[in-house]
Amino acid sequence: MEAIVNLRLKIKETDLDNQDLIMENEQLRQTSMDGIFLAQTWKELSEKIKNLSVDLADKSSLVDNLLDENHGLAQNINMMRNRANKVMQNHY
Repeated sequence: MEAIVNLRLKIKETDLDNQDLIMENEQLRQTSMDGIFLAQTWKELSEKIKNLSVDLADKSSLVDNLLDENHGLAQNINMMRNRANKVMQNHY
């Protein structure tokens, strides 16, 4: 009889250990899934940062070119104004 009681206690103890292990496995599985999700998100964000950096460099170059062109156009306008002023002065 004592052996049966001890066996039942051992079974209960094993069942409790088994429940603990099931919970721990679930937590580990969830942590692993979270890690996979974070790694995937990190990869996607890194790729977006890379693409944005390239776009920014392209746009920066475009802005520089536009500023140079604007400077050239401003010089042309000033030159034309000066010519127009000389023509007006010579005409009157």
